Parts: sequence; C-alpha cells; structure tokens
Amino acid sequence: MTAGTEHEAGTQGPPPARVPPASASWRRPRPRWSSRLSAPLRCLPDFLVIGAQRSGTTFLFQELSRHPAVWMPPCKECHHFTARMRSSLWYRAFFLTRAARRRRERACGRPVLVGEGTPYYLVHPAVPARVARLLPAARLVVLLRDPVERAYSHYRHEIRYGREHLSFEEALDAEPRRIAGERERLARSRFAASPAYQQHSYVERGRYAEQLERWFAHFDRSQVLVVFSEHLYADPASTTARVEEFLGLPPGPEQAATIPNPGLELGPMADETRRRLRAEFAESDRALERLLGVGVPWPRS
Repeated sequence: MTAGTEHEAGTQGPPPARVPPASASWRRPRPRWSSRLSAPLRCLPDFLVIGAQRSGTTFLFQELSRHPAVWMPPCKECHHFTARMRSSLWYRAFFLTRAARRRRERACGRPVLVGEGTPYYLVHPAVPARVARLLPAARLVVLLRDPVERAYSHYRHEIRYGREHLSFEEALDAEPRRIAGERERLARSRFAASPAYQQHSYVERGRYAEQLERWFAHFDRSQVLVVFSEHLYADPASTTARVEEFLGLPPGPEQAATIPNPGLELGPMADETRRRLRAEFAESDRALERLLGVGVPWPRS
C-alpha cells in the first residue's frame, strides 16, 4: 500500500503540500492602478460562471476566453462579490474599456460579451443578492459535479496549496466545527470574509439545491444555465457549444485539448468514506432533482 493510499484510508496524515503555503495563500485579486483610473470608462460583465469549485470552471473559462466574441479578464476569480466589497468602479477596473469593446466588435463583426468566473459565488450566501443589485440582467452559468468526487477534489486542492493538514476523514469530521456560524456571519456583513468557509467547506459546497434556490430567488430561471460536469468531461465540445448557445454566441473555435486540473494525487477515496458521503448527500441530491426536474448523472445512495 502506498503512502497516498494509506492516507486515503485514514491511517496516516496527509502528505506534505507540494506548493509552499506562503506562495499559495489566497490573495484577493486587485486591478492595476491604471485600470482603476479609467474605471468609469470600463464595462461590467454580461455573464458570470459562478461555480461549483472543482467542477470544470477553469476549463470552461479558458474555452470561453478563446471565443472571438467573448472577453474574459486575465485573472480568473475576481471575487468582487464575496468579501470586503468595494465600489462598482473597483469592479469595472478588471474589465476592458467600452472603446476597446467597440474595436473588438468591429473586428469580429458582432457584439462582444464580457464575462468573469468565480466559483465561490455559488455557495456564498450573500452573493446572489449582491449580483442582482449590480447585474440584474446577467446570465449565470453553473457547473455541478458529483458532490462526493467534488469534495475529494476540493480536499486535494487544499492539501496541494498547504491549507489543509488533516486526513480527509478528519477534515470531514472537523467541517461542522470549522464553519459553524460562518454562513450566517457572511450573510450579515458585506465586510465579512471566512477562509474556513471558503477552503474547508467540502460537504457544504456539495449541497447544490439550497445554493441554487438562493440564486433563483433573485434571478429568473431563464437567466441560469445548469450544466453537469460529467457531461462536460464526457463531451467537452457539445457542452461548451450548449453554453455558447445559452449566451447567444455563434459556435466558437475548434475545441482545445482538455487540460485537467486534478489537484494533488492521493490515490482513491476509501470505500467507507465514499459510502458515508453518498448518504450525506442523498437528500440534497433528491432536492436538486426536484428543483431542476432532471436526474443527476452521478450515483445515488
């Protein structure tokens, strides 16, 4: 048995992070000073890729960035709506100027859409109302992955960046204590931030139905496209084309090679842990199916 497999079974602690924690700590992106000075001349986004984390959002962001009628900011995850919110001018500074947009439109011969992608938006309790106030006409793209696989991928991601030091089973046990009261605190204050809620919400982020219900309370369902990541992984070209159609875009360039973003490889999840998580998500999965009117493409408990 390898060290990674022993870790999966909960008999050893996690391996050391492969990225030094000091270089991997989360920092909120900041627009350049020159962009801030010209912020009144800049655009706001027409659409958002709002999550879920570890569900293919990076791949979709890259594919949309390649489309000639789409402009995405150089940095994925602006995080404007999630913590210490500043003015809309601060947010505009991430995007291109209206003059630059007109130049791009002349070059491609059609309107250009502006977008951004921050997976934390989906689960953050205060973000739907904040987005609705600033971008009421925005279109929203949601990627949902098997919550069991997503949770383990999320865990590997946190290990890789030095933000997790427990075994997976220990981290699942610790999650309720770690994030206790954080959702309510985030909902109350526009200045609140919670690294624990963002980084250690392995199960919380997989309860998709309640997250989508918060968004549907502020946006018409016609503005929201929900895509299952399993369909994206199986057929990236047709799934990307579905997103383009939803956004009103013509077909984009030929599909790029899929570059996985796997996180740290630790071996398979322990069977007992998988059964535990299947049971944990059973009711949430049923609620999601009722909400969307379709079956989920992952195994059910």
